[in-house]
Amino acid sequence: MQMGVDTRPTSPPPPVFEPDDMVAIEPPCHPQEPVKVPEGSQGPYHCLVCRTAFALED
Repeated sequence: MQMGVDTRPTSPPPPVFEPDDMVAIEPPCHPQEPVKVPEGSQGPYHCLVCRTAFALED
């Protein structure tokens, strides 16, 4: 069995495009761990740490 490695230079991948359509919200139980959600979404939201459901205050 033989194996080889192709060491020819390659072009870098194109940059990743991420639209700016998310906002960070802080759950009341763990404000140090914000949750990113789509802008304009209506919840309910859940904490990433403890999974507690929460709503945003107006």
